[in-house]
Amino acid sequence: MLILRCFKAGKGDSFLLTWKKDELHRLLIDSGIEGTYRFIGPLVRDFGKNDYVIMTHVDYDHIGGLMKWLSDEQQPFNIETLLY
Repeated sequence: MLILRCFKAGKGDSFLLTWKKDELHRLLIDSGIEGTYRFIGPLVRDFGKNDYVIMTHVDYDHIGGLMKWLSDEQQPFNIETLLY
């Protein structure tokens, strides 16, 4: 099963794809503005080796949530694969 979640991201974008093939996998595509982190933060809290992040480009309305995540001392960034 493939699940797509879309998040409020101002004029930007943020999507989370989730699927299971033997193990759970997740793909975060863009992270919206900084305020979008309040929606995606709880969902990426346990991201690990089976999870991926793609930033399509560096406009703030696409990477603001990621920048907030990187500065969050309570939630380490444990992603092995970050594509830009």
